[in-house]
Amino acid sequence: MKRHLLLTLFLLFTFNLPSFSGSKSPEEGSQQLAVNYGAEYPQEFRVVENKIVDRNGEPKIFRGLDMVTITHLKTQNQRGKREYLDWGEEIFRQMNNWGSEITRIQIHPNGWARFGREGVIRLIDQAIEWSSNYNMYIFLQYNIIGFPPTQTYGNNYKAATKNDILEFWNFISEHYKDSKVIAFYELINEPTSTRPMNPTLEDWLLWKEFAEEIIDTIRSNDPNSVIIVNGLYWGYDISYAIDHPIDRENIVYGTHPYPQKALYKSWEEAFGAVADKYPVFVTEFGFDYISFLKDREVQKKVFDFLPHLKNVKKRLMMGQFEESDDKIDLMKEVYRDILSHPKAMEYLREIEEKYRIGIKQYLERKGISWTAFCFSPRFRPSLLQNGSYVPTESGKFFRDWLLEKNIHK
Repeated sequence: MKRHLLLTLFLLFTFNLPSFSGSKSPEEGSQQLAVNYGAEYPQEFRVVENKIVDRNGEPKIFRGLDMVTITHLKTQNQRGKREYLDWGEEIFRQMNNWGSEITRIQIHPNGWARFGREGVIRLIDQAIEWSSNYNMYIFLQYNIIGFPPTQTYGNNYKAATKNDILEFWNFISEHYKDSKVIAFYELINEPTSTRPMNPTLEDWLLWKEFAEEIIDTIRSNDPNSVIIVNGLYWGYDISYAIDHPIDRENIVYGTHPYPQKALYKSWEEAFGAVADKYPVFVTEFGFDYISFLKDREVQKKVFDFLPHLKNVKKRLMMGQFEESDDKIDLMKEVYRDILSHPKAMEYLREIEEKYRIGIKQYLERKGISWTAFCFSPRFRPSLLQNGSYVPTESGKFFRDWLLEKNIHK
């Protein structure tokens, strides 16, 4: 996990993809579309069979955007880092302009500790106020990556004890039990397993048991809440829920179908079959070229175009890097070569087009809700080029999809 993180962090924070930004002018980011989602706002939602339904019992498919962890965003603003969006109502106004009707609000364990309960509550309250100005909903998520039942974490900064998690949700659910703007609680970001690359039914049963304990804590304060429980394999695999569902009412299953994850299990196997029986919400997904280069089949094909790099192929593969400067330099050189090679880029564009057409058709056919990652110019896959809200190519794709589905409601 440490080596996996090293490559990911490098790509996120130091490598600029020169050919994956949109071609629109800055003025595009300032247009105002005044999307409005109807008079019955805010209202509570509930689960009926495999649907999320509104107060009238009508099925509701949510489509929206993910944000950077709010405490992290606020911290970077305070440090004057201009590659981050300024924390303020403008973020929510721009999301509304894109056609978003719901925002995923992440709270980081470190931010929870650094800002304190009251500090985090102030940020969430601001998000609620600004969302309300545009008739948008939010849902709250505790940004943990790992396996809480056995305290298996790859990164301490996204780790929390069982008691920490229970205390967090007890406080949050007590404080926001009367808020209708908060549509859902998402228990944690990305559950893994005891062996992250090879989750088993036993892992799911461990996660199921602890998830039900968290749910009971929330429901002691907010009995009508709708709760999202994400799958294993970094939030992707909810297949075990078909035969071993969460034994509570008003449950939605969350999944993260990033491009590289389909090599582990197909969409239908990982979450699609579940959606025929229970409601499913894609709480995080997106794409850029790096997303596809994490797929080893894609890597194999790309190296056919660059035979001179085959001697470093094994060290490039995800998880093969050690924490040393020479290998970081090598990685930087190899990715630069890939992204400047015409045939490699043609191939990457082809599979990117196949993914975005395929995932849109699949989610629409299944009636699955979603929020796209990430409404930020900083974290990849980025939806924004810069702080002027100019979309990347993936940002334009999701913006157009949102407007297509939400603008006429």
